[in-house]
Amino acid sequence: MLNLSHKKLDVYQMALNLLKKVYQLTKYLRREEQFLLTSQLRRATISVCSNIAKGAARISRQEKLDYFAKDQIQEPEQYPESVFRILSRMISNLKPHQPLTTCH
Repeated sequence: MLNLSHKKLDVYQMALNLLKKVYQLTKYLRREEQFLLTSQLRRATISVCSNIAKGAARISRQEKLDYFAKDQIQEPEQYPESVFRILSRMISNLKPHQPLTTCH
């Protein structure tokens, strides 16, 4: 029988919830965003789920180790949270009736 241990992981369940939310939210994007932004967001969240499953399928401890040492990724791993925090502030500062514009 196939052992799908990744499905029991909390992080995998959280990633699946994120995937469901992304699919729900992207339904509301404007039509012109449907092909690019929607596709990109959906593929990114699918990738998260897939990578968790692949990691759980590794057999040995050595296979499960990261490619980089912890001290090599400490600085880069701070960026996503910082970017998210700044973008969230920028979005919350938009006035309700202020239209979103694109960069040219």
